[in-house]
Amino acid sequence: MNAAHQERQTLAIVIALVVGLLAGLYLGTFYHRRLGTSRADWPEERVQNPRSLGP
Repeated sequence: MNAAHQERQTLAIVIALVVGLLAGLYLGTFYHRRLGTSRADWPEERVQNPRSLGP
């Protein structure tokens, strides 16, 4: 029973990670479209200042 529970827990964690990643990508592309910019033509200051990309 314990092995099955652990397997189910691992599956739940993997699903949560995938859903979170998809949600992050969706929100990211949504905000970029709303701002009217795509990843191809980001402002040059972001390229010159890599710290603005970090947290």
